Amino acid sequence: MKSSFTFTELGSTARVCLASGQRGKVLAAFSKAIYLLTEADELFWITTDDSPMHRRCAAISSPLPGPLAGLLFRVENQRLTIDFDTVFDLAHAATWNEPHAHRILDVSSLPARIHAFFSHLDFSHTKGFGSLIPLILSLSQNDFSDSSPTFSDPILHYVQPLVLDMARACLDVQPSRITQSADKLIGLGAGLTPSGDDFLGGMLFALKTLCDLYPDQFADYAIPMEPYRSRTHLISFTL
Repeated sequence: MKSSFTFTELGSTARVCLASGQRGKVLAAFSKAIYLLTEADELFWITTDDSPMHRRCAAISSPLPGPLAGLLFRVENQRLTIDFDTVFDLAHAATWNEPHAHRILDVSSLPARIHAFFSHLDFSHTKGFGSLIPLILSLSQNDFSDSSPTFSDPILHYVQPLVLDMARACLDVQPSRITQSADKLIGLGAGLTPSGDDFLGGMLFALKTLCDLYPDQFADYAIPMEPYRSRTHLISFTL
């Protein structure tokens, strides 16, 4: 029995991956995302339309099916078919374009606004790299003490000096130092998107946004990523 679904929105890269004639396989499948890999090694994923969009994302309005990793897919006649019996119609899907940020604040007001935002967050039950946020904030306010807390979690204990050095590199406008510490974070942690990758990705996303909005105030913090392809999962590398 065939299961039918309809795409409601396609990111620009996902639409290219869903062009007629494309083939590939299911790389991984979870309750909130199905990751597919084309024969040209392009990654895209299917999620429900209440999940965050991305240029590699294809959204549907109903719960996701559960195809097994390794199943093959093909695209023909405006339809994505997985293993012959799961069909996604893309004929009427809208194209999603990533929003463009607009400068709404003078750069001099950013530090106060950022600290005001974080001052309302409760860090008492924070886990993972989020536990380092108070230390980063203290460093940026010149209120950092060398007697900062040590963590029982061996990963946090290991990354604390690396993360803080990256924060100092940003404050000192020394992009080259970021690469040195970033190299030790790639692939660090469990899962398809390890904690080290998540932290680095979030930091680079924030820095790129600031660079785009305030090009005269922020240096180019881009780092070469291709050398890290073999050191982490493809999903995490792509993100």
